[in-house]
Amino acid sequence: MINYRDKLERSVSLIPAAAALSAEDRAALVKALETLVGQHSNKLESPELKKRIEALTEIQRQLKDLETNFFVERAALKAKQKRFQEEGHDFRLYTLKNNEVLAKEITEHDEEAFKYLSDIKCCRIGSSNGFKMEFIFNPNPYFENSVLKKTYHMTNDNKPILEKAIGTEIKWYPGKIFAENCRSFFNFFQPLQAADVQSQMHRSYDIFSTIRDEIIPLWHQVNGKKNSHNSYNYGGHQEPLEIIFLGERAVLEGKYQKLYEPLYEKRYEIVNGITEVQETKSETAVDQEGGKATEEKGVPYFWVTAMKNDEVLGQKITKSDDGALKYLKEIKWCRIDNSKGFKLEFFFHPNPYFKNTVLTKAYHMSRDSQMLEKTTGTNINWHPGKSLTPSLLKKPRKRSKNAEFLTKQQSFFNFFNTPEYPGFPWDSSTYTHHDNFQKIEDQFEVQRDLDYEVGKTIRDRVIPHAVSLFTGEAVERGTYFEDLDDDDDLNDDDYYSDDDDEEEGEAVEQDTKFRLFDNDDDAEEEDEFEEDP
Repeated sequence: MINYRDKLERSVSLIPAAAALSAEDRAALVKALETLVGQHSNKLESPELKKRIEALTEIQRQLKDLETNFFVERAALKAKQKRFQEEGHDFRLYTLKNNEVLAKEITEHDEEAFKYLSDIKCCRIGSSNGFKMEFIFNPNPYFENSVLKKTYHMTNDNKPILEKAIGTEIKWYPGKIFAENCRSFFNFFQPLQAADVQSQMHRSYDIFSTIRDEIIPLWHQVNGKKNSHNSYNYGGHQEPLEIIFLGERAVLEGKYQKLYEPLYEKRYEIVNGITEVQETKSETAVDQEGGKATEEKGVPYFWVTAMKNDEVLGQKITKSDDGALKYLKEIKWCRIDNSKGFKLEFFFHPNPYFKNTVLTKAYHMSRDSQMLEKTTGTNINWHPGKSLTPSLLKKPRKRSKNAEFLTKQQSFFNFFNTPEYPGFPWDSSTYTHHDNFQKIEDQFEVQRDLDYEVGKTIRDRVIPHAVSLFTGEAVERGTYFEDLDDDDDLNDDDYYSDDDDEEEGEAVEQDTKFRLFDNDDDAEEEDEFEEDP
């Protein structure tokens, strides 16, 4: 099931001695290794395990179908936003037209008039049981009014009841009237007809409450401030449609997360042996020598295998990490900060490495979701002598001008540390190696960028495609992930705010220092350092 041959060919190509072999000899080596792997696989894969993997593959197919539908709806959402931008529509009209209640009331003629809408205010009146809403328009060719009002008066009982509604009489210019014996949003301001007054009043109040409870808060979120009279005023914003689109996309994501959840739950139960696949008897695996193996439950090494098969995460996981990651039983993610950021959760069985049962990593975005403000991770409570991320002190060699620093042993579990802006033990005013100083800043940004990329990889690729990664079907990124990079949360140029660098170290209280040289290009300079024994 797993494409061992491709993996073996890549592994053999990395062996220096194999470079001296002919193509025919290398192929023979790969074939021999493939045979050994296949024999070992046959010992491990019992009929029960194969049946579970088949069930997981069907779950993956259903997840893929849902994901395809999500991409289609997301593309339609982006196309709609682009169309509004190209046509020069104001974000106010966009929010009105894309509200489920209001869209039924607004006609094409209404849209032309709404282009002149500059503001909406809402406040309480009387004994605070009633409301007044004001629509403020710029001068326009449709009517003389600069303000259209609608007021709702309630009774003063303990439980307010809608008593009456009064609207502005619109002074239409000749030949421009919309609301005369035809459907139009501007009928909202007209006096109610004698027939079925209560029904009309309640329908009118539904429109009012939708604007008050959904549209106004959304405008306020984009670029508004509440004034001392408890009403709202709105000014311009650089990219309001983009902010609104991010909110709409978050709603779309939430819709599909609810559809994914039952499938994730089924996957979790099969992987962890909580439930058995139907039409499968509880059997004991028998190896090729005829001996009975331990009774199988679930799918062993599911998550560690899936993670190592991903092209990004595979580079982060060391051999030492395997022992701890085999206790990983589930990975989840959710939106945080009003859908602007996201959090990853790693759930572990009790294990001999650390006491935590859940490790988290959170990415917090700025107000408009255009910048990564900070990341926070779990402080891992390692059992004595079991830490996979010990600190190593790097000391400069004799006659080196570099300063000593702490670095972490390479491990996937460093992911739960926060990329920390480096402190400097020297006096920067007397430090003359400006190139190194700039390199520290540059590499900090690179590290933070890569950290976000790993988090997004887990969220968008590993969690939804874990089965395909486990079986090896998704090893090649182009097959399964062609759409995932199409719609990043952040613009690459907007990852970082200008004033949050000094606060970054507060995210996790751990003794972590930034490593100065991580790349092969810096190998010559790194040789100037030696490890403290």
